[in-house]
Amino acid sequence: GNRDPYRANLGAFNLGYSPVNGTRISLTFRAQQTTSAAPSLGFAAVYDDPNNFLYNENYFGKFGVTSNLFNGLLTTELFVAELQNDLVNKNLLDAADPNAQSNNDHYHGYRTDVQWNNTIHVPDFGPAQFSSVLFGVEYINDHATESVNDSGPFVASINASQHSIAGHFGVQTTLYNRLTLTGALRDDAVSSFGSALTGRVGAVLALPEADLHLKTSYGTSFLAPSLFDLYGVDSYSGFPYMGNPNLKAEHSTGFEAGPQFDIPAFGQADFISLSATYFADNISNLIQNVYINNNTASTEANIGKARTSGVETALVFTPTSWLSADITYTYTYARNLSAGTALTRR
Repeated sequence: GNRDPYRANLGAFNLGYSPVNGTRISLTFRAQQTTSAAPSLGFAAVYDDPNNFLYNENYFGKFGVTSNLFNGLLTTELFVAELQNDLVNKNLLDAADPNAQSNNDHYHGYRTDVQWNNTIHVPDFGPAQFSSVLFGVEYINDHATESVNDSGPFVASINASQHSIAGHFGVQTTLYNRLTLTGALRDDAVSSFGSALTGRVGAVLALPEADLHLKTSYGTSFLAPSLFDLYGVDSYSGFPYMGNPNLKAEHSTGFEAGPQFDIPAFGQADFISLSATYFADNISNLIQNVYINNNTASTEANIGKARTSGVETALVFTPTSWLSADITYTYTYARNLSAGTALTRR
């Protein structure tokens, strides 16, 4: 066979400046480039293609300003972020390839994210401490272009965009220095799927006599399909993928609860932390990748009803303030309730 090379380059920087006391200006940039080769073995006949290359370029930039105003009563943050992702699959036609496979596919994805987030720090009152009110807005604009030129011949292209505006509001407080309560609401308006109101409530009970915290939360969520889910087209390595413009948005409810023990030793308040959390999620219109055309292609589809449940466990050692190690394990039981079968790839 042929050797398949892989090369990755990564560069990043993070700059910060405080023009006045309580205000911080920050600039972050990250760039990653990856070049790799894939066998592209084909389906009609096995052939280790030496000319099939994948190129991935990812650029991220973020500019933000954070200020503490009114003697620390209000913390406000405004930032603008830009993400660009370029994917290219080039596979030159090889005379020795019995599948006559070739590709010249380009995908360009762009995302602009603008957020304004605020926290009002409420003075302690009676049994309530460390109270705060949070609110803000977020605007996201996604745009994607793609051209696919494969052997067959097969030529396709997309040029699509989608934007969303969301507002959020939340409160939190700690009562009697033991019980921390949180609540939040979020309203998302997505250009292709309308609006959805979601929320979450949670509680943490501290029992220092037993080095124990008891945690629980319940919430609802909303997930709109991505542009690639809706309109993506590719035939990388000879296995076609087609987006599904008829997808619906996911809606779900979730519950979790469990204990966390923080055992002090050797001057560390949490020398050993042991936690176990039970979770259960009920999902409507779950977006799932499925095979079609006798398992020769794939697309996205909605599963009417699905449920995932299980237990997450973690054991964390913190011998010093600058060193920690953790061991985690998660058991997940996932079911497609509409079909009465196991939910794959979860």
